[in-house]
Amino acid sequence: MKKIFICSFLLLAGMAFAQNEARISPVFPGCSDDVRIDFEKSENCINNQLSSQIADYLTDFAEKLTEEGIAEAEAVLKYTIDKNGKITDIQISKGSHPELGKRAKSALQEISDQMQKNGKIIQPAELHGTPIDLKMKLPVKFQIQ
Repeated sequence: MKKIFICSFLLLAGMAFAQNEARISPVFPGCSDDVRIDFEKSENCINNQLSSQIADYLTDFAEKLTEEGIAEAEAVLKYTIDKNGKITDIQISKGSHPELGKRAKSALQEISDQMQKNGKIIQPAELHGTPIDLKMKLPVKFQIQ
């Protein structure tokens, strides 16, 4: 019997664009404040935090794909970290497996809802000292390793 989390969901570097150039990067709960001045460190920390949380939500989906003999699937989510530090406007940009995009979007929405319920917010990006909305990309890849 295969162990399911030999299958993994990887969130690849994806904080590739911003509607406004952020001078101070967002900080996800659990990331250190020193990432605010380094966009790449901020991106890596956000992706690592979301990666582990999304993987928890998609365990049953990993089993389904494995049973169907699918070794890889990919989807890209677009979302915004708004000026209040909330994840909003989650959209599926593309997905090679139709269900992965839907499930990943639902998982990210649930993570956002839980963060708000628990009073956890992302420190928003700032431009000239003013919090701004920051558009993000989040590639989600299922792959049997």
